[in-house]
Amino acid sequence: MKKILQTFALIWLCLQAGAQNHGYLTEQLKSYIQDFDAEIGIAVCFAGKTFISINNEVHYPLMSVMKFHQAVAALHTLEDRGISLETLLKIKPEDLRKETWSPLRDQYGRKHLQLSIRELLEYTLLLSDNNACDLLYDRVLSPVATERYLQTTGISDFQIHVNEAMMNARPERCYENWSSPSDAVRLLEKVLQGDLLSHGHRTFLLETMMACQTGEKRLPAFPHDSTVRIGHKTGTGSLNSKGEIIGINDLGFVLLPDGRHYTIAVFIKDSKETMEANEQIIGVLSTMVFNFFNQ
Repeated sequence: MKKILQTFALIWLCLQAGAQNHGYLTEQLKSYIQDFDAEIGIAVCFAGKTFISINNEVHYPLMSVMKFHQAVAALHTLEDRGISLETLLKIKPEDLRKETWSPLRDQYGRKHLQLSIRELLEYTLLLSDNNACDLLYDRVLSPVATERYLQTTGISDFQIHVNEAMMNARPERCYENWSSPSDAVRLLEKVLQGDLLSHGHRTFLLETMMACQTGEKRLPAFPHDSTVRIGHKTGTGSLNSKGEIIGINDLGFVLLPDGRHYTIAVFIKDSKETMEANEQIIGVLSTMVFNFFNQ
């Protein structure tokens, strides 16, 4: 009995020490962001357990981070309907809009194409392609249906109502796709834990995120070598009527060589800072979390 009591006492002390340490990190993060002219939200989840959230009550425009949400819902839909990732979709020239970010269009030109669902998801996740995103919304699952499915996963503090064409036509509509940092992290954590997708689709999604080619100065900015693996999805907005950047974000996970992991979101809304400064904010916050985790 004495040994059992000593064991419980040790566990309690460890939990208290962990809570105090995470409290210290929270104060560090709060202190760093307090003087920037922007709304900045942060959420961190350590191995699916300990949670930190700062300024979580704000509705942050997701921008292209919503392409992660889209991918989760689309992959689930493929499973539910028995559709292969290799299914080819016909693409017409008018499907590839001119006035939007689209490496897909730049590579192939505006002509008749056939691309697989896998390829379109790779364009959205790796390169944040807006035309590929809207093709998936048109052919696989609409924004509203995407939101409806994601609500069944247990997250609720988010909204997805519009596609890229709608946001491009009227930038103020970017505010209609939003999330708290914590629920974005919770959704990513559910994917990491294997709760939402089959093994094959989960592997595809996470490995594609680890090959992301945007936002290298954001969450991946901390010094690291190849033993640390990082997957993320960025989001970048245009200016609102006040000349503020509507949103600049990053959501991701970090896999450490000892098997530990954490998930993190940094969302910035209505920023008067420069684009370079916003990216640096995300990079510094990510570095602070990484350094804390590796003390």
